[in-house]
Amino acid sequence: MLTPLCFNQNDAIKGKSMQNAMIDQLASEIMQLKRENRWIKGLIAAMAACLVVFCSLGAMRLEEDHITLKDPNTGRPRITLGTNPANGSTGIEILDTQGRRRIILATGGLPNEDPALAIFHANGVVIKDFK
Repeated sequence: MLTPLCFNQNDAIKGKSMQNAMIDQLASEIMQLKRENRWIKGLIAAMAACLVVFCSLGAMRLEEDHITLKDPNTGRPRITLGTNPANGSTGIEILDTQGRRRIILATGGLPNEDPALAIFHANGVVIKDFK
């Protein structure tokens, strides 16, 4: 987190001018931002590598409006990440080993629509619904 620029009296005692103290603080903050930027770039590279691996193994299927992760043993869909072109909402659907819907997390696509989370029993009945 960036700290506000301020002149420290200790710097004046050490013979630093206000301008030099500000330059030192700016240099320190720039170095911190560079470290954070490297970390974010590394995370993005790792995510891209995972995407390539999943796609090459056939465990992930990319469609126009959704991505599906499949169970490598059965080939059944297990997780679907997608969008709804009708209202612009996005969501994640998690399925059990039998292909039954177990969890849905969705964003509201319309301006005043709230996100939703629903947890389902194996028989398809909603156990808990958060809206």
